Amino acid sequence: TYCFADGGDYGRIKGKMESETVEYIFNFIREHVTESKIVRFEFFGGEPLLNFDRIKEVCDYSDVVSRETGIKFIYRISTNLTVMPDGVLDLFARKKFIVSVSIDGGRETHDRNRPTKGGHGSFDKIINNCKLVREASDDITLVARMTVVGDKVTITDNVRELMAHNIFDYFQIYPGVVPAEL
Repeated sequence: TYCFADGGDYGRIKGKMESETVEYIFNFIREHVTESKIVRFEFFGGEPLLNFDRIKEVCDYSDVVSRETGIKFIYRISTNLTVMPDGVLDLFARKKFIVSVSIDGGRETHDRNRPTKGGHGSFDKIINNCKLVREASDDITLVARMTVVGDKVTITDNVRELMAHNIFDYFQIYPGVVPAEL
């Protein structure tokens, strides 16, 4: 019913990142890394898990670059977690991902705000996938990223409902800015 990213493309991004971009990214990192030698990847925009092959390529390439340069990489993804490509749980665990899941509250709030393209609720699928992530490794940080757009259910009640699942390490709450007619 709303989209933080103007329909997922931020009004400008078209298509998926290509393999050539990966080499460009690492060349840039080699040239511009700070003295800390720590680089954080943020996989973000639309639904990044739809381009899982490229995420895996970046993570694999980072191993090579880390061995060559001593750079430490941190990995974070913002996802609606409605898709779970083969190998994703292993990658999240191996790379100690921070997995930020777009979930706007309890079932009633979330399903109203984020229905599937077919108009069905996505809450149960996301919670089930969150449980799979939680079970994959204690080294994965799981974050509930809640966008609040005004609701008949209070923020407190939405957070409590999500907390009852005992799967999230943190909660991030963001105010949503939507047109007045919503």
